[in-house]
Amino acid sequence: MALFLTADLHLGHKNILTYCPARGKQWASVNAMDEALIANWNRVVQPEDTVYIIGDFALGNQHFQQRCVEACQGRKVLLIRGNHDGSITRCKRNGFTEVYDELKIAIGAQEFLLNHFPRDNTAPRFQARKPIDTGLPLLCGHVHQHWLAKGRMYNVGIDQHNFFPVPESTIVAWAASLPQIDKINTVC
Repeated sequence: MALFLTADLHLGHKNILTYCPARGKQWASVNAMDEALIANWNRVVQPEDTVYIIGDFALGNQHFQQRCVEACQGRKVLLIRGNHDGSITRCKRNGFTEVYDELKIAIGAQEFLLNHFPRDNTAPRFQARKPIDTGLPLLCGHVHQHWLAKGRMYNVGIDQHNFFPVPESTIVAWAASLPQIDKINTVC
């Protein structure tokens, strides 16, 4: 069983082809993008694998979102809500059994904070969901193609990872490159 993380698929979101120029160059339509992203997902994620989705999975009606959840292999029950995911109740109706705004998890020997939003997000409408810096490395999305890593923040969004989910080994390698603040944040 493997672990993957991802964010910002934006399945069903036509305007993302304009907002993220690499997507617009890669795919002529939102349907082509959706099919390719699901195919990429299923190339690396096996049915027994776990995927943490750190926000903005799919837009559209409940039926479309449920089909997207079902089409992607693996245990996708862990959704960290982004700004396009809707209420916790809606996310659960769409097929996610566990839904959070923020979550702490251990990957390898390191504890991480998962939140869709980066710590330096200054948009007033997202301030209430902005993560507090407690020293833990942050795995986030929301910034799409703008940056991969920034200090102790790492963007797991597909726009930075050739449109594939990020394997656990990538996160472990990135965390190993960080300067150690203290040993309080490591899991024994």
